[in-house]
Amino acid sequence: MGVGLLDGRVHVEQFDERHLRDPAVLDLARRVISHPEPALNPIWETTDKAPGDVEVLLKNGARHRLHVDYPRGAPQNPATRAELEAKFDAVAAPVLTGPSRARVRSAVRDLERLTSLTDLMDALVAEHGASRGPASPKR
Repeated sequence: MGVGLLDGRVHVEQFDERHLRDPAVLDLARRVISHPEPALNPIWETTDKAPGDVEVLLKNGARHRLHVDYPRGAPQNPATRAELEAKFDAVAAPVLTGPSRARVRSAVRDLERLTSLTDLMDALVAEHGASRGPASPKR
């Protein structure tokens, strides 16, 4: 929560030593208190909803509350293309260069129209010089 409140997002690369030792992150993390809400359990168990509540109490006494029935990325609350691509880039950056990530993004974006997964597989393995085995059929 501390990283998310400070950076406005939480991605894999933020779980590093710098963030884990950042005094501002640690200070916020110490002040986050989780309160399970038993009243939400029947909703989780009997509907497709996945509700959650967050409340922030500021030093000046102001309270800010947010309730969601569906988390970001659920079919009922889909992430935008930009959000999905930013998340993909954050997760893939350690193993794929920019051009390879762009090729994978393009292949995934066109997945429903592809007649073969060759382009996607080529983009995924080209970075590391891996071979797909025997020559693939012509596209």
